[in-house]
Amino acid sequence: MDAENITAFNSSGGADASKQFIEKELIPQIDSSYRTLSKNLIIGHSLGGLFAINCLLESPGLFNYYLLIDPSWFWDHNYIGKRTREVLETKTDLNARVYIALANNSQEDNRHYKWGQEFYELLKNSASTKLDAKLRYFEDEKHLTVPVPATYYGLRYIFDGFELDINEVCKNPDLINKHDIEMSQKMGVEIKSDERFVNTLGYIALHDRNIPDVAVAIFEINSKNYPSSVNVWDSLADAYLVKGLKGKAKIC
Repeated sequence: MDAENITAFNSSGGADASKQFIEKELIPQIDSSYRTLSKNLIIGHSLGGLFAINCLLESPGLFNYYLLIDPSWFWDHNYIGKRTREVLETKTDLNARVYIALANNSQEDNRHYKWGQEFYELLKNSASTKLDAKLRYFEDEKHLTVPVPATYYGLRYIFDGFELDINEVCKNPDLINKHDIEMSQKMGVEIKSDERFVNTLGYIALHDRNIPDVAVAIFEINSKNYPSSVNVWDSLADAYLVKGLKGKAKIC
């Protein structure tokens, strides 16, 4: 069956209404119910991937990060590819991070892969300097099996750099501050390393690695980031006591 001519797709459409619902109702509801950042990510598979591309091109401020999982390039004979070329000729200020996953759909003419590759090249060569894109071809996955691995690797790409290396931090605690600055610049909002995670790093340095000076430095960074937390001051006091600094421990 030629997917481009499936009659069920004749009634498809309504992207503008869906985007309006997401912008006016869904996102405000999520923001009012949970602690969120002012950054939005969309994951779209198949026709959902087509919708996500539409958001990128026609409503670029709606999302910041895009996971495009085997989008339906065939829709209207690769209309989205043609539209991408048109948009990128005039829009030079797109700001997004895009992950494109292609499945092995075993088409004789390989058009699905070809269209996906062309889309990636358009983004890659775009005049928008803040538009980052990566493509991965999953040779061992089909259209219906690719979402799980694509989501995993896509999220790793989107959030690349967020993980702190414990061994490196134990050598240089200031890497925590450097990491937070870099991630804040990347995300466009203030990012602070998780309090409990940094506390764990401090105790690893204090007890497992037996380097109390490093532990103190780590706990001090945590106390500056979370000054109202009893937990971080208690941990800093523990490190001071190991170093024999009872006076400083009492102040904590």
